Amino acid sequence: MDLKQVGDRVVVIEINDNPNIDAGVEDAVLGEALYRRLKEEFVRRIETVSGWRGPGMNGFKPLSPAAGRRSP
Repeated sequence: MDLKQVGDRVVVIEINDNPNIDAGVEDAVLGEALYRRLKEEFVRRIETVSGWRGPGMNGFKPLSPAAGRRSP
């Protein structure tokens, strides 16, 4: 949600329905812990809705920098 202060009033100017996280801004306080918490919450929601029980957070490994790159 984007807010703007006009005098002594605060008004909503935009509601973001597809929020993002800007590195170095929203994660400035928690750092990597923010991403870990998000990942844990996504897994919890998937498990709750689908009944799926994966390997847990320890079973998820970070992608290497080369992951997803196609070789020439």
